[in-house]
Amino acid sequence: MDQIQKATGQNSILETLKSTVLQGWPETKDQVPLNIREYWNYREEITLYNGILLKNQRVIIPKALRPEILSRIHSSHQGMTSGIRKARDVVFWPGMATDNIKKVVEKCPVCAECQTQNTKEPLQTHKIPEWLWSKVAADLVTIKGQSYLVNC
Repeated sequence: MDQIQKATGQNSILETLKSTVLQGWPETKDQVPLNIREYWNYREEITLYNGILLKNQRVIIPKALRPEILSRIHSSHQGMTSGIRKARDVVFWPGMATDNIKKVVEKCPVCAECQTQNTKEPLQTHKIPEWLWSKVAADLVTIKGQSYLVNC
């Protein structure tokens, strides 16, 4: 957190954003400084805590730290969907969309190698039984921390 706090203080855009958050947002978007207009749509969700800007409970990442954050998000090599979900749960910056994470995944040799191995299998349905109980199936389900065996 110290690293994010320090990088936020060194980023002129985030410094302007901090002062705008503390002083209050102008009435119209035209009155907002050009360098932070991309934050206008999020103005009611942005707060400042201990020198770190937050959008709701997500940390606003300074530009200098974004490559490192993307690398950390992708470090488990769980693919694009998982990376996007992780990123959207914890961090934020304007334009942080699938493009950044997609680029990291596409450039990763480990993911490229495994991607061909994880091809989707088509759903194979079974023949509907002619008689009751001629086919029995079971599945496990967990509800509120309690596991159940379901027979059908």
